[in-house]
Amino acid sequence: MTTQGRTLQEPTEIQVWDPFVRVAHWTIAIGFFIAYLAEDDLLTIHVWAGYVVGTLMLMRVVWGWCMLQMVCDARNGHR
Repeated sequence: MTTQGRTLQEPTEIQVWDPFVRVAHWTIAIGFFIAYLAEDDLLTIHVWAGYVVGTLMLMRVVWGWCMLQMVCDARNGHR
């Protein structure tokens, strides 16, 4: 695409969140919803949904810390 002699580039897609974060987010949301719906009637499902949500939240915190370390190392020239 050109405008008055200048070339305009089409915007490229920038991925903000990696696949693990996306899957973890939606799994946490679904697990919370399942735990909410299975509150009293299906106590075993409620408990296991809580375990899944808690485990994924812990994994997400660890993942975020690891990614932060990688970004800091990359900015400081470490590989």
